[in-house]
Amino acid sequence: MDMKPKVIVICGPTASGKTSLSIELAKQINGEIISADSMQIYKDMDIGTAKPSTEEMQGIKHYLLDFVPPEERYSVAQYKIDAKKAIKEILEKGKVPIIVGGTGLYVDSLIYEIEYNDIKLDEEYRKKLEEIVEKQGLEVLYKKAQEIDPQAMQKISANDKKRIMRVIEIYKATGKTKTEQEIESRKKPVEYDYKVFAINWEREILYQRINKRVDIMLEQGLIEEVKSIISNCYYMKKDYQNAIKYLKMQEETESNIIDQVRIYNDWEHFQDSIDLIHQSIEKHPTWRLYLLLGTSYQSLEKFEEARNAYIEAFHISKIPTILGSVTEIDRIQRNEERSFQFLLKELENTNNPTAQIQLRLGEMALRVGKSYDEMLDYFKKAYENGAISELEYLDYICDYEPNISELSKRIKKNIKSDKFESYYSKRKQAIRYLYGENGFKQNLKKSFDSIKECLEEYSDDSCDYALLGRFYELSNNYSLALENYQKAYELIKDDDYPGCDCAYGYYAHALLNGIGTNKNVDEAKKIILDAVRKSNTFSCSHVVYYYAYFALQNDERFSKEKAYELLTFDYPFYRFDISRVVSLTQICKSLNRSSSKLEELKKYVNTTYYNKEELQYYDANKDQIVSLPYWKNI
Repeated sequence: MDMKPKVIVICGPTASGKTSLSIELAKQINGEIISADSMQIYKDMDIGTAKPSTEEMQGIKHYLLDFVPPEERYSVAQYKIDAKKAIKEILEKGKVPIIVGGTGLYVDSLIYEIEYNDIKLDEEYRKKLEEIVEKQGLEVLYKKAQEIDPQAMQKISANDKKRIMRVIEIYKATGKTKTEQEIESRKKPVEYDYKVFAINWEREILYQRINKRVDIMLEQGLIEEVKSIISNCYYMKKDYQNAIKYLKMQEETESNIIDQVRIYNDWEHFQDSIDLIHQSIEKHPTWRLYLLLGTSYQSLEKFEEARNAYIEAFHISKIPTILGSVTEIDRIQRNEERSFQFLLKELENTNNPTAQIQLRLGEMALRVGKSYDEMLDYFKKAYENGAISELEYLDYICDYEPNISELSKRIKKNIKSDKFESYYSKRKQAIRYLYGENGFKQNLKKSFDSIKECLEEYSDDSCDYALLGRFYELSNNYSLALENYQKAYELIKDDDYPGCDCAYGYYAHALLNGIGTNKNVDEAKKIILDAVRKSNTFSCSHVVYYYAYFALQNDERFSKEKAYELLTFDYPFYRFDISRVVSLTQICKSLNRSSSKLEELKKYVNTTYYNKEELQYYDANKDQIVSLPYWKNI
């Protein structure tokens, strides 16, 4: 005799106690629970559906709860597929599946093996039915559905528009009634041995339990939950007009204003957003509203207004990350000196987050013409005041400190205890293993693993894709190298204010040298010119070296004076960058000019920082008229 696996089914009306009974039973018989509630499947519907909380579950695993967005359609046919999958998973673990719920269609689809064909919705036909309801009333469709499938309509209320329309749609799409389909599907053998238990109460007692539940729901915030769901559904459907209309009908709270601003901004009605915040901010002078005011102004490219709003948000909140919005405005306007002075002034205010400000000053120091030593001093203070971990601090300074062996020991010691929670540290780790820097041996696999971790955290970061391209190039997989260089470039090429333009240099390198493609010198030149035009003096070393390279070839589009300006500006370079010494030497010779910056840099050439390969490169290229930079440093 064929013994089918047993599946427990607990059903009953609302407030009958299905949840508590099923959890207690699961604990006794080593079971796991599959919800058969058509409302509890939806996200954000917690209170109104009486969805069990984590505490109420008591460690019992539940399936098919809280996984469908409220605006999405979810059919009985899909439920049957998902429930069967869950049953199989539970049985394979040697546990007992327990189906729990009050949605009869869900339960019937399993215990009777009813095949609910997931009929595709005919949008045009649905519109026609909606028009009939609007013009003639639902009663017309109700009578039509009764004529089509009287048996099915015995279970459907005259006010249930959704189910009435579905009866008609099924017949229109298949030529068969809903009842006929169910009868045919029941001929299929049942896969499991379902043991069904129904909970029942006397009507009076059940109504008391339901009333009590409703009272509890109201206390828990049922009304607020419903309002949020309605607003979010409008929003997700991009029905912005109705979303705004609905929110304006509600009580004017900060949360309500923020929701409206979110919708206006997504709708690209930025001026409406600004007007609303100005109307509300006197009553709700919060940092959140000032921050949103800043983003709205910035979207309209009203940068001064945006900057002032961000500053006000920071002064109210003292949240350090908001400072990034202030400095971003000045970066866009190519006025980072103003940000630097602003941060210095904020540093004098002891009520502000001193350590975070010192960190930002360190990050900006070279970009505003400060010395390496000033930059390192800010980083040191940021570390001492707790803004960054020791590993992050070492990552910031290791490219500017001559004592590699000592730094390497400290870095390796910290790596053993650090979980690489810092995105910056993950990226530095990728670079160390990619090139064999800071006392580490080259290890392409470890580098690849760190790069992938970075991309998992920020999937659209151009610098990470550039690093991935470099990994593939060093691994001799040139087609994938080109693919990732190009992806990195595509991510930033349309940005008029790129923060890091290394992707320009990497992609130009691929085109210039035929990495994964045919050589295309003209396109490489265009890319480098575009990068310098956008970033001005802030171009990355990857871009600067190629600009100088083309300038030394006497291409009139590439100015040697501009190359000199770029090469003498410290920001894109490390203190010990041998390629910079070579390129600047060549530019100075071509211009017949001396340079105090070059003399300063030459002092480091004979330090122990450089490896053998770098020194060989320097000796071979320092007197040449034209050379490409030492590629390991790019």
